[in-house]
Amino acid sequence: MVIPGKERDLFSVKPLVEKNKVKKKKAKGKEGGLGFKKLQEEHQKLADVQHTPLLYDNIVEGQVILGCIQEVHDYELKVSLPHRLSGTVPITKISKAYTELVKKMAEGENEDEEVSALQELYRPGQFVVTSVASIEEMENWKKVSLSLMPQDVNSSLNASLLEVGFVLPCAVASVEDNGFIMDTGIANMRGAFLPHKAAQGADIVGVGTVLRCMVTKISGDAEKGWWNVVLSAKPKAVSEATLPLISTTNLSMMIPGTAVDTVVSKVEDYGLNIILAEYDGVVNRIHLKKPFDIIHHYQEGMNVKARVLYTTPMNKVVHFTLQKNIFSEGPDEKLFHDLKEGDIVEDAVVYESRSVGISLKLNDKYRGYCSWNRLMDGDKPPKNMKKVFPIGRQLVCRILKYSSMDQMYIVSLEKSVIEQQLLSYNEVEVGTKLKATIKGYNDFGAQVALSKTVSGHIDFMMLTDTQIKNPEKKYPAGSVLDCRVVYVVPQRKIINLTSKKLLVNSPHPIISEYDPNLVGAISEGCVVRINQSGLLVTMYNDVKGFVPKSQATSRKVTSLDALFTLGQVVKFRIINVEPEKRNMTLSLRIDGGLVPHEEKPAAVAVSMRQKVDGVIKEIQEKVIIVTLKNEGVDAQLPVSHLLDDVSKCGIVKSLLKEGDEVKDAVVFSIEEEIITLSLKTSVHNWINTSTPEQQEVLLKSVPYPAVLQKVYAHGALAKIPAGECGQKHLIHFKKLGDESPYIDCRAVGLHPGQTLWVESEGVDKMGRQILSCLHTRNVQRRAVQHSIQPLYSRLLNLKMVKDIIMKRGSAIDRQLAELQIGRKLGVTVTEVTDFGLHVNMKGSQIQGFISKEHRGPYTDVVVGQKLYACVMNVNFEKQSVDLSSQPLVVKKLKTSDTPKVSFGRRAKCEIIQVQENFVKVMLTSRDVGLEAYLPPLEHELNIETKNAHYKVGEEHRVTIEHVDGGIVVAVLRRFEDKDTEPKLLSDGPSWQLSSNNTSESMEAVEDIESDAEEVAETETKTEVEDGVMAKKEEHRLYELEGARLDKERLSQTT
Repeated sequence: MVIPGKERDLFSVKPLVEKNKVKKKKAKGKEGGLGFKKLQEEHQKLADVQHTPLLYDNIVEGQVILGCIQEVHDYELKVSLPHRLSGTVPITKISKAYTELVKKMAEGENEDEEVSALQELYRPGQFVVTSVASIEEMENWKKVSLSLMPQDVNSSLNASLLEVGFVLPCAVASVEDNGFIMDTGIANMRGAFLPHKAAQGADIVGVGTVLRCMVTKISGDAEKGWWNVVLSAKPKAVSEATLPLISTTNLSMMIPGTAVDTVVSKVEDYGLNIILAEYDGVVNRIHLKKPFDIIHHYQEGMNVKARVLYTTPMNKVVHFTLQKNIFSEGPDEKLFHDLKEGDIVEDAVVYESRSVGISLKLNDKYRGYCSWNRLMDGDKPPKNMKKVFPIGRQLVCRILKYSSMDQMYIVSLEKSVIEQQLLSYNEVEVGTKLKATIKGYNDFGAQVALSKTVSGHIDFMMLTDTQIKNPEKKYPAGSVLDCRVVYVVPQRKIINLTSKKLLVNSPHPIISEYDPNLVGAISEGCVVRINQSGLLVTMYNDVKGFVPKSQATSRKVTSLDALFTLGQVVKFRIINVEPEKRNMTLSLRIDGGLVPHEEKPAAVAVSMRQKVDGVIKEIQEKVIIVTLKNEGVDAQLPVSHLLDDVSKCGIVKSLLKEGDEVKDAVVFSIEEEIITLSLKTSVHNWINTSTPEQQEVLLKSVPYPAVLQKVYAHGALAKIPAGECGQKHLIHFKKLGDESPYIDCRAVGLHPGQTLWVESEGVDKMGRQILSCLHTRNVQRRAVQHSIQPLYSRLLNLKMVKDIIMKRGSAIDRQLAELQIGRKLGVTVTEVTDFGLHVNMKGSQIQGFISKEHRGPYTDVVVGQKLYACVMNVNFEKQSVDLSSQPLVVKKLKTSDTPKVSFGRRAKCEIIQVQENFVKVMLTSRDVGLEAYLPPLEHELNIETKNAHYKVGEEHRVTIEHVDGGIVVAVLRRFEDKDTEPKLLSDGPSWQLSSNNTSESMEAVEDIESDAEEVAETETKTEVEDGVMAKKEEHRLYELEGARLDKERLSQTT
């Protein structure tokens, strides 16, 4: 074993002494120790020791300093250093092994080994030995980066210097079955082991933990230069370990945190000088033993136990502290102090006054310090500090921060500081009431100022008790609001507030954690989400609770949207808390009965799915108010429920008037005593054909009409007229198609008001219905029925629209309604595009369009050219007509009230038009030229195969499925139902107009007809002239061919 001798560390420079002073000599006492009296005599001969404290100006890289953790962040530690300095330890400067784990995790390689977060490894108030890694000059301050790595902290140590009982910082390198492999950072240290038994009571989490350990056993070979040590981390043993005074001859052993029993050699105004074997030791006046000690309480020769804070490398002065609770066993008492940043102390008493500042007694346990520049507003300090701030004077001060290493509060006496609402983000607590001044608005809410240095944010939902469209007009910049803190993260400078008066003035307790003891507590929160199963309510500190639908209202409603709005403040009672899952269940039934302020629902005059008659009372933008005849109550008829074909609902709404009657309207839903009606034929027909059991509950494999309420990217919210008041359910995008793994429902033609046929597949784990559209796996069962019925209903709706247009429509609309499919028209080209021809008709404002597939022989067309065409489709929404110039279509296309085809007959056809809601064909056999309709999909609701099998000009074989006057509906042969004719329902809701506001438009029609006759006559003349020219050309060619043959025969004869 090598006894510590005169080996020098990196800072090996002999102490500076005056020339007339004698050289210090060692005086061996008993047991090889140094004599205190002799050392004291030698110290008295030395020059005055420099007591300059640690400053940002004299701190240097590589300097090892004792620190105390103030804050623990995700990627760094904020550390308090002596004399009110601070620094940060980045996550890569914890230990070598921990850095390797972090790097592997960042690169995605560390899948097996878990990396502990800094919050698990360290806590505020924990003392650590740090090394200055770098000092960066900022604008007005210096940024100090620190390191906990043993390689940096123990860089001056050599294994040969270690003795049993010596304490040094070590890091956990790996966790083994019997203990921990430790990293000491010493170059010639081959191994260091900490047994589990020797780590009892130590706060060790795993790799990344850095702690002080005591050497209990040393082995090795001095000649070969390698060493092994066994360590102990028992808190009491490590805390009581003391470095012998003889070992203070080597500065390398003076690691911060090391305790030394020594003697006061001199008492100065700035502090104490203490005896070391060879170097100088000092204790600053703020690091005396007790908080309110003053320097004159100490005398020369007094025995003290001091701990190393740091060493100034240039002058070899070791700075100590006498504070007894540094590295003391048990929890750090200072963490539980009553005072916090921002607190105002009304009765602070001056107990020491000096030119650089004053020391204050804040209470019986805590002290404060106010530097000269914080004594009053302004830049100049008082000329006579002791006269202005005498000992015993009582003052009002405000706490700025707590210096953990100095164990004192830094305070200010400035009036401007005391009057500020907040000084730092650390002052803010959840639930605190504050005044906020609006600075401006962004996309999410209002930016507010809480003081000169602290800002916050108020979300739009949290701004007012009821949501308003333009909050910036009601609360412009500069407005002052009463607010309450709902969420705060001081480390990230995040403060979220609410200015809702109901929450700011709420007398109920603040709910800010998932505590099982809160069950039964009553409080208030804000609704942030409403769905079909309940409400999501947010409280404080990002705590959220769920209110099931049964606990949200005592009324029978299909959706809570009718009762609650986003941002609404609700009063609740906590009925269950699951902290491990961060779940909280709430109830709005405070006493188990009705929800507060909720009246018992009145009896409804009608029942679900009842057919009623009514008179239109008022026409609004989105709904029509109807007074029911027999019941005498008002109901609402959504505009999207006027027809199955939503595209024509706007036309009908514009033509209806107050006083018109509706017949056989269906009660679609009853919510909050609001009766909603529907005139959709699909809903009406379902009620006529379904059983009472099917109408009360959603049964599996039973088709239901679902009217879309909202369309999202991931699905569609649909309402079904089933149950006691109607049901709302979400149809997931995976249940809308068969082929694509993802469908954006907003991009496939789905829109609110559209009717889909759905089936129930049961419920999920949360009790929610799983609905699907009739997929292709259902084609074999009901494909024909559920493809043709919606198409047939739309065609009936079209007849209804034409009827109301003929009675109340404008001249153009009536002119459109009179146009029959197949009607021949003479048109004039107004525009030529790549997609087709835009045309108009003589004497009419009606615009027409001929697609490129229907241009026929007109290839080189110019603007102003007259064409001969026939009507294929009338578009009332755009007030336009789709035309065809294909000779065969113009010649053959027709409609007939007495078609020659019937159910089950097969025929050939040609597709002439493909639309979103139908495919129009012209029969080329049987009843040649007859117009017929095909469903647009393989079946009505298979989104993925929409229009995939249909192209204009293609020929198909079809089977006639239904004939009703001029309406002929067919399907492709492969989808035919050979056995039974589909039972299509034609009876449905309707309206009865109170007056007939028609006007004649025959003159416009005659103009179109005369123009058509003129063009047709021109076309006929052209055809005749072309025929004559063809015959002449044929005769000429015949004569030429005869001359050629005569010439060949003459040649052969010769």
